[in-house]
Amino acid sequence: MSMNLIVAEHLSFQAGHLYEQAREFPEYAERNEAAIEEVEQLEVLFRNADADQDVLREFTEALGEIDGAASETQAYQRVLEDVGFNSHYETAEEFLQAATTEMRSPFAA
Repeated sequence: MSMNLIVAEHLSFQAGHLYEQAREFPEYAERNEAAIEEVEQLEVLFRNADADQDVLREFTEALGEIDGAASETQAYQRVLEDVGFNSHYETAEEFLQAATTEMRSPFAA
């Protein structure tokens, strides 16, 4: 599976989680639904393989520097969870660059 599709799957999982949160906590539904829209827009970009290959390669290298498993890195997870709330990305590259920066931060765990 390509890294584009792996990231798309992670975004899809995050959208599913937000749908559950919107149902479980109706008082936050509007906020979660706005975030879902952004997450799903990013997912489409990755499913369409719209990410610049150099940026994607740098992201993949950053994953390997931590532990080689994207789904297990806390820094990457924080970036996923922040989409639509505190972080907004117009392109796949912006998302990947933010994730790469976060993973390479000295505070990443």
